[in-house]
Amino acid sequence: MDTYIYFIGMVSSLLLTITPLFQLYNTYKLKSAQDISIYFIILQIVASSGFTTYGFLINEIWIIIPNSSIVLSNIILIFMKNYYNNKNKNNNNNIV
Repeated sequence: MDTYIYFIGMVSSLLLTITPLFQLYNTYKLKSAQDISIYFIILQIVASSGFTTYGFLINEIWIIIPNSSIVLSNIILIFMKNYYNNKNKNNNNNIV
């Protein structure tokens, strides 16, 4: 029984780890992050930071890895959002 529980946790953690990569790729491909709420990103960072801390406190690697990757991915997403918003704003100013 413990093997099944461990397997479910491992697979879920791996899936949770790769999910933000799709958003990063999509943002890069579209060269825009305008439709992504900054509040959503910040709340994900706060929640995942809390889960990462919790994972360290209970020494559970399958909580630490996906949540720390979500924190890192969302920090990168904030930089991408800022970069593309400024770049698109400058391009719009040059058109007028």
